[in-house]
Amino acid sequence: MNNNTDLKDNSCLVTGADSGLGLAVAKRFALQECHTILLCRNKEKGENAVHEIKKETPNASVELIICDLASIKSIQDSLGRFKEKHLGPPAGLKIYFPQQ
Repeated sequence: MNNNTDLKDNSCLVTGADSGLGLAVAKRFALQECHTILLCRNKEKGENAVHEIKKETPNASVELIICDLASIKSIQDSLGRFKEKHLGPPAGLKIYFPQQ
């Protein structure tokens, strides 16, 4: 993804978004006016990440989904919540892969 990619009115889901690279990616998406969905295992850390993003980008559209990627049940539950909220018609889904 380059600096000219228009992400406005899109949604991006970022795993591990409560710290490190995941948080940096989530901040970048939020800065580009993309609805940013943080997928985090720890609720407290995820909420802190949401607050940090909102502090840096006050108008950011940020959402937190709690999910433990080591648990099939947690993944299924989280996917169900995500699909209900984001994939109803006429919503679409785009997946961006970082360029190396």
